[in-house]
Amino acid sequence: MKNTVVINKLLNRVGMKVFIKYFESFNNPKLTNNDIVKLFEEDFTMKSKISRTSKARKLIRENSLVDILEVIVNAKKIDFETSEKAKLLINLFSN
Repeated sequence: MKNTVVINKLLNRVGMKVFIKYFESFNNPKLTNNDIVKLFEEDFTMKSKISRTSKARKLIRENSLVDILEVIVNAKKIDFETSEKAKLLINLFSN
């Protein structure tokens, strides 16, 4: 796995659960960052929403999706549901 340190650093800033929850939006080139910010249900500040969105998109742009998702699956403090969604996405993008 390449760039594990960079992936972990950016994932920690985005939040693994947030990354998985909004993965389809982050990975959709038709959506602008502003479009994605409006989708957040969490009570984050606007600055936090913008930061999380730009970091998530940077992560996707600069790293293998499977590598990112494997970091999430192997995380020690990730909930079962998030881990399972990441596994499903790995299967989708591994083929």
